[in-house]
Amino acid sequence: MDIDFLKKGEDFDKLPVRYVIFISESGYKCNGKPLRCFSNRAEDDGEAFGDDTHFIYVNGKNKEDTELGKLMCDLNNPNPDTMNYELLSEIVGSFKRTKKGKENIMRYSEEVFNEVRNEGRNEGRNEGKLQALFELIKDGIVTIEIAAKKANMSIDDFCKQMKLAGY
Repeated sequence: MDIDFLKKGEDFDKLPVRYVIFISESGYKCNGKPLRCFSNRAEDDGEAFGDDTHFIYVNGKNKEDTELGKLMCDLNNPNPDTMNYELLSEIVGSFKRTKKGKENIMRYSEEVFNEVRNEGRNEGRNEGKLQALFELIKDGIVTIEIAAKKANMSIDDFCKQMKLAGY
Protein backbone atom coordinates (compact mmCIF):
# COMPACT_ATOMS: atom_id res chain seq x y z
CA MET A 1 0.00 0.00 0.00
CA ASP A 2 2.83 2.39 0.72
CA ILE A 3 4.73 1.92 -2.54
CA ASP A 4 3.03 4.84 -4.29
CA PHE A 5 3.29 7.25 -1.36
CA LEU A 6 7.07 7.55 -1.05
CA LYS A 7 9.85 8.22 -3.48
CA LYS A 8 13.02 6.18 -3.20
CA GLY A 9 15.07 7.38 -0.24
CA GLU A 10 12.27 9.40 1.43
CA ASP A 11 11.79 9.00 5.18
CA PHE A 12 8.85 6.96 6.42
CA ASP A 13 7.59 9.94 8.41
CA LYS A 14 6.59 11.44 5.04
CA LEU A 15 3.86 8.80 4.68
CA PRO A 16 0.34 10.23 4.90
CA VAL A 17 -2.21 8.95 7.40
CA ARG A 18 -3.95 5.94 5.87
CA TYR A 19 -7.22 4.23 6.72
CA VAL A 20 -8.04 0.71 5.58
CA ILE A 21 -11.74 -0.04 6.02
CA PHE A 22 -13.16 -3.56 6.11
CA ILE A 23 -16.92 -3.97 6.02
CA SER A 24 -17.74 -7.41 7.36
CA GLU A 25 -21.08 -9.11 6.73
CA SER A 26 -20.61 -11.16 9.89
CA GLY A 27 -19.21 -8.44 12.14
CA TYR A 28 -15.72 -9.98 12.11
CA LYS A 29 -13.42 -8.31 14.67
CA CYS A 30 -16.27 -6.05 15.84
CA ASN A 31 -17.26 -7.95 19.01
CA GLY A 32 -20.88 -6.85 18.59
CA LYS A 33 -19.96 -3.16 18.25
CA PRO A 34 -20.83 -1.07 15.15
CA LEU A 35 -17.13 -0.64 14.38
CA ARG A 36 -13.69 -1.11 15.86
CA CYS A 37 -10.43 0.69 15.10
CA PHE A 38 -6.96 -0.84 15.17
CA SER A 39 -3.44 0.49 14.63
CA ASN A 40 -0.12 -1.27 14.10
CA ARG A 41 1.55 -2.18 17.38
CA ALA A 42 4.52 -4.28 18.42
CA GLU A 43 3.48 -7.74 19.58
CA ASP A 44 5.92 -7.92 22.48
CA ASP A 45 5.19 -4.66 24.32
CA GLY A 46 2.31 -2.98 22.48
CA GLU A 47 4.38 0.01 21.37
CA ALA A 48 2.68 1.93 18.57
CA PHE A 49 4.44 1.44 15.26
CA GLY A 50 3.87 5.09 14.41
CA ASP A 51 3.19 4.59 10.70
CA ASP A 52 -0.23 6.29 10.85
CA THR A 53 -1.97 3.29 9.32
CA HIS A 54 -5.37 2.65 10.85
CA PHE A 55 -7.65 -0.31 10.28
CA ILE A 56 -11.38 0.07 10.74
CA TYR A 57 -13.62 -2.97 10.91
CA VAL A 58 -17.28 -2.11 10.28
CA ASN A 59 -20.02 -4.47 11.42
CA GLY A 60 -22.22 -5.16 8.40
CA LYS A 61 -24.97 -6.47 10.71
CA ASN A 62 -25.36 -3.03 12.30
CA LYS A 63 -28.93 -1.83 11.88
CA GLU A 64 -28.89 0.92 14.51
CA ASP A 65 -30.71 4.18 13.83
CA THR A 66 -27.42 6.01 13.19
CA GLU A 67 -25.76 7.20 10.00
CA LEU A 68 -23.50 4.14 10.01
CA GLY A 69 -26.39 1.77 10.79
CA LYS A 70 -28.46 3.24 7.96
CA LEU A 71 -25.51 2.89 5.57
CA MET A 72 -25.10 -0.78 6.53
CA CYS A 73 -28.85 -1.29 5.94
CA ASP A 74 -28.48 0.31 2.51
CA LEU A 75 -25.49 -1.85 1.62
CA ASN A 76 -27.52 -4.95 2.51
CA ASN A 77 -30.66 -3.73 0.75
CA PRO A 78 -31.32 -5.22 -2.72
CA ASN A 79 -33.97 -2.58 -3.48
CA PRO A 80 -32.51 0.85 -4.31
CA ASP A 81 -35.97 2.44 -3.99
CA THR A 82 -36.06 1.82 -0.23
CA MET A 83 -32.52 2.96 0.63
CA ASN A 84 -31.82 5.70 3.17
CA TYR A 85 -29.16 7.55 1.18
CA GLU A 86 -30.27 9.11 -2.09
CA LEU A 87 -26.85 9.12 -3.79
CA LEU A 88 -26.25 5.46 -3.03
CA SER A 89 -29.80 4.67 -4.17
CA GLU A 90 -29.18 6.44 -7.51
CA ILE A 91 -25.86 4.66 -8.10
CA VAL A 92 -27.17 1.21 -7.21
CA GLY A 93 -30.34 1.86 -9.18
CA SER A 94 -28.36 2.81 -12.27
CA PHE A 95 -26.60 -0.57 -12.14
CA LYS A 96 -29.76 -2.55 -11.52
CA ARG A 97 -32.09 -0.74 -13.92
CA THR A 98 -29.96 -0.38 -17.06
CA LYS A 99 -28.62 -2.99 -19.44
CA LYS A 100 -25.14 -1.43 -19.36
CA GLY A 101 -25.21 -1.38 -15.56
CA LYS A 102 -26.16 -5.05 -15.40
CA GLU A 103 -23.41 -5.89 -17.93
CA ASN A 104 -20.86 -4.02 -15.81
CA ILE A 105 -21.95 -5.89 -12.69
CA MET A 106 -21.72 -9.23 -14.52
CA ARG A 107 -18.27 -8.41 -15.92
CA TYR A 108 -17.06 -7.31 -12.50
CA SER A 109 -18.52 -10.44 -10.88
CA GLU A 110 -16.72 -12.61 -13.42
CA GLU A 111 -13.44 -10.78 -12.77
CA VAL A 112 -13.78 -11.25 -9.01
CA PHE A 113 -14.73 -14.91 -9.47
CA ASN A 114 -11.72 -15.54 -11.73
CA GLU A 115 -9.39 -13.74 -9.34
CA VAL A 116 -10.63 -15.72 -6.35
CA ARG A 117 -10.46 -18.96 -8.32
CA ASN A 118 -6.88 -18.26 -9.38
CA GLU A 119 -5.89 -17.34 -5.81
CA GLY A 120 -7.43 -20.62 -4.64
CA ARG A 121 -5.55 -22.59 -7.27
CA ASN A 122 -2.26 -20.94 -6.35
CA GLU A 123 -2.91 -21.53 -2.66
CA GLY A 124 -3.67 -25.19 -3.41
CA ARG A 125 -0.49 -25.57 -5.43
CA ASN A 126 1.58 -24.01 -2.66
CA GLU A 127 -0.03 -26.24 -0.03
CA GLY A 128 0.61 -29.29 -2.23
CA LYS A 129 4.24 -28.29 -2.69
CA LEU A 130 4.69 -27.82 1.06
CA GLN A 131 2.97 -31.15 1.75
CA ALA A 132 5.35 -32.90 -0.63
CA LEU A 133 8.35 -31.23 0.99
CA PHE A 134 7.11 -32.22 4.47
CA GLU A 135 6.85 -35.84 3.33
CA LEU A 136 10.35 -35.75 1.82
CA ILE A 137 11.72 -34.49 5.13
CA LYS A 138 9.76 -37.12 7.05
CA ASP A 139 11.20 -39.83 4.80
CA GLY A 140 14.73 -38.45 5.28
CA ILE A 141 15.17 -37.62 1.60
CA VAL A 142 15.79 -33.88 2.06
CA THR A 143 16.82 -31.67 4.96
CA ILE A 144 14.71 -28.89 6.43
CA GLU A 145 17.22 -26.36 5.10
CA ILE A 146 16.88 -27.59 1.53
CA ALA A 147 13.09 -27.84 1.76
CA ALA A 148 12.80 -24.31 3.18
CA LYS A 149 14.95 -23.01 0.33
CA LYS A 150 12.78 -24.84 -2.25
CA ALA A 151 9.70 -23.28 -0.64
CA ASN A 152 11.31 -19.80 -0.70
CA MET A 153 10.83 -19.55 3.06
CA SER A 154 13.04 -18.98 6.06
CA ILE A 155 13.80 -22.09 8.07
CA ASP A 156 11.78 -20.72 11.01
CA ASP A 157 8.74 -19.99 8.85
CA PHE A 158 9.02 -23.37 7.16
CA CYS A 159 9.21 -25.15 10.53
CA LYS A 160 6.13 -23.24 11.74
CA GLN A 161 4.20 -24.31 8.64
CA MET A 162 5.38 -27.87 9.09
CA LYS A 163 4.21 -27.88 12.71
CA LEU A 164 0.83 -26.36 11.71
CA ALA A 165 0.44 -29.18 9.17
CA GLY A 166 0.97 -31.73 11.93
CA TYR A 167 4.50 -32.89 11.16
